[in-house]
Amino acid sequence: MNTSMNMNPNKRTGRCGGVVIRVATLALGVCAAAMLWLPLPAAGDIGFGDVTPSDYAQRMKITFAEYDDGGGSMDTLTNFPVLVVLYNSVDGSDFTYTDFDASHNGYDLTFIDDDGTTIIPHEVEGTWTDGGTNYVWVRVPELVDNTSYIYAYWGKSGAAQPAYTTNGAVWANGFAGVWHMQQINPANDSTANDNDLVNTLVTATNSPVGAAAHFNGSAKFEKATSASLTLASNITMSAWVKYTAPSEAYNAVIEKQSSVYVYSLFVKQADSTLAAFWYDNGGDKYVNGGGTALSIGVWTHVTATWDSSTIKTFLNGSANQSKIAAAASWTAPDGVFSLGHSKYGGRWFKGDLDEVRISSLPRSADWVWAEWKNMASPMVFNAYGNMMGGVVPVLDAPTATDITTTTATLGANVTSDGGSAVIQRGTLWGPATDPTGNSQAADLGTGTGVFTHERTSLDAGTKIYYRGYATNAVDTAYSPSGSFYTEPANQAPSVSISDLGNTSMKISWTTGNGAGRIVLVKANSVVDTPPSDGIDSGYNTATTVFGSCPEIGTGNRVVYKGNTAPNEVTVTSLSPNTTYHVAVYEYAGSGEDAGVNKGINYRTDTVPTASDTTLSGTVAPTLSSPTVTAIGATTATLGATV
Repeated sequence: MNTSMNMNPNKRTGRCGGVVIRVATLALGVCAAAMLWLPLPAAGDIGFGDVTPSDYAQRMKITFAEYDDGGGSMDTLTNFPVLVVLYNSVDGSDFTYTDFDASHNGYDLTFIDDDGTTIIPHEVEGTWTDGGTNYVWVRVPELVDNTSYIYAYWGKSGAAQPAYTTNGAVWANGFAGVWHMQQINPANDSTANDNDLVNTLVTATNSPVGAAAHFNGSAKFEKATSASLTLASNITMSAWVKYTAPSEAYNAVIEKQSSVYVYSLFVKQADSTLAAFWYDNGGDKYVNGGGTALSIGVWTHVTATWDSSTIKTFLNGSANQSKIAAAASWTAPDGVFSLGHSKYGGRWFKGDLDEVRISSLPRSADWVWAEWKNMASPMVFNAYGNMMGGVVPVLDAPTATDITTTTATLGANVTSDGGSAVIQRGTLWGPATDPTGNSQAADLGTGTGVFTHERTSLDAGTKIYYRGYATNAVDTAYSPSGSFYTEPANQAPSVSISDLGNTSMKISWTTGNGAGRIVLVKANSVVDTPPSDGIDSGYNTATTVFGSCPEIGTGNRVVYKGNTAPNEVTVTSLSPNTTYHVAVYEYAGSGEDAGVNKGINYRTDTVPTASDTTLSGTVAPTLSSPTVTAIGATTATLGATV
């Protein structure tokens, strides 16, 4: 990144027939800046722990309200790398470097998820400049339509450099290669895939996002072989491109080769449009130009995706061209990967490249737009709050008990007031994780420690997400989210017994409005132990043989659990002349309890019951242990035990 960057986005957002339309212009002025290469960890996510807020002198809220189409329908982007820019009074805030650790290395900078405690990884580009402009990539766990935010914490004395700032953890969501171009001899790959590129005549220059690479028409980057770049279908290629002079009919930006198969991205000489090819020696899959042309000498963000059926190209975050392209004979190319050059007659690129990225999945249109917008206009995409000296309270796991159809007792534990007295605490609930609505302060709701209160007017038979909150003079903090199911609004209204035999009977019931119901039977006395909330699979039964059914408490047998017609079951292997009692319970949800996330919930009030007695008629005798003795040529003595 560069301290002289001038972003001037004029964004207009609209919607036509369900299609998002975005138009933007971009003016850029840049100067040279070094960037720090940071590799990616091995595949799979890793945990980064929690912070102790009281260890930090300051924090600042950073929101991403610009990720919005006005209709509330943007994709939720997972583990999205957001560019955060820091300098004194950034975005009109009161941010300063005054409270950073005296070592002036930036190691105390920590980014936190919206729960106020969970660390998320970041990567600093270049050498940290205390008091200057710093450019930081932060892996935001979820970028949600205009509602996402994170915190920057700093001012922790003696902080060591976190491992995640040097292991490339930011690039954990499908990135096969990321080249920032801050180092070009070789061009270092920021992922753990070690896809460093050998430089032939490429020189350094600048771009909208920092140091860049200049190609003079005979320069290139190459890597001979790479398993991680040997991708079949489901690919995204992207880069910042400044196309300065057409040198050939097709000017290669990106290419991965083999003897037969190739994936590549070109700028066409004839009309300066973008061409994306997946070549399979006789059945090319391509978008061969067309659409909006690249302006010569102007930085443009270009993207091409292929999902095995359709190739799409994008310019500056907006959809450009699309073509159906099935993958009937495609095989991943295992040869040379190159930038600025093609194995097919050279096809040399002349101009500049930066932020080249290859992903092993097709990015969505919203991802492509957010990636461009955030890099092109970080001061528009991000909004920076004022510094909040001191820290917010800390809460641990929330609690939910005494759950009925429309009420529950919710609470949490305020483990720290953050150094400033808690002035309010309470709970929130809603239909999605990390709820922000339906807040209510707890009675006597101040101070630290455990608190609970009853919440009413919940939605019956519904999965409810909830969390606790506490507010001090600095701000409001939240506990992690939990979830539970409220009981069904309507219990099964009736149950009956018919078709009595000596050892069998049929049980029939009418249904309530739960997700399903469970039927219990007990001999000689009423059902006296209801099913326990949070136990699901343990009550499943594959048999109606009475003695083989799952048992709850003593003698209460589960003869049915589910939600299938015709709402009846015939129970066998009963005892003659015995009274059997039946009870039916509606339930909501499914699954077992798992920490603060509660599973299935059985309604245990107003339970319909029935009882009846099996017939006492003659029962066939029971025999065992057959015997045979005194065996002769034509005779034997046979017997058994009755």
